[in-house]
Amino acid sequence: MMKGNNNKRNIISKNTHNFLLKICYARLDSLRNVFINNISFVVVVIMISFFCFASVSKASTEIYFQNDTKEITQGDSFGVFLKASSDKSINVVDGTVLYDKDKLQIKEIKKDNSILSLWTKEPIFDNKIGELSFTGGMPDGFAGKDGEILSITFLAKKTGTTTIGFQDIFSVYANDGLGTQINPWLKPLSVNINKNIKLLLIRYILLLLVLLFAIIKLFIKFKKRKNKNEK
Repeated sequence: MMKGNNNKRNIISKNTHNFLLKICYARLDSLRNVFINNISFVVVVIMISFFCFASVSKASTEIYFQNDTKEITQGDSFGVFLKASSDKSINVVDGTVLYDKDKLQIKEIKKDNSILSLWTKEPIFDNKIGELSFTGGMPDGFAGKDGEILSITFLAKKTGTTTIGFQDIFSVYANDGLGTQINPWLKPLSVNINKNIKLLLIRYILLLLVLLFAIIKLFIKFKKRKNKNEK
């Protein structure tokens, strides 16, 4: 009877041991899977980050402004060139330029020296909202530096710092026969408009002349009254 009880105990002990081992193995498998999944996730994140930053660092097309005027004062007209640089051949540029309607006003747009020769949308501007938009292309494509797209003449209306920039949707297309869209670097231009000292001096001089004329007029009037009273 004692032998039978011992056998039962041994069987129960064995079963318990096996059950605990199964739990341990299952737990280890779970931890291993979590570890592998985390490692895989980290690897994927690193790879995505690498390719993203690699593609950004190798961006080959830039759209930017060039301004040769060193000092701009209120009331001045100054020229800004919209340009493109690309080491890949491009054949279409489609976008919108934004500017501060309170500080700037477009006076003239020239496209005589533009790399774009076909205009599906002629350059048009609206000084009431501060926008200039266009769509143009070139049959032979362009690859190189400082390709002029447009020449823009601005009038500096108000003093202060302002920016000539781009609308978010600004498209450039590769000259590959497939219409592949390129996301270019867009570089805005910061413009500082100074007070016009000459204009201020002229205003002050005119104001002084007006005051002087008023004083002289009052003096003459006072003199006449005095002479009249003496008589």
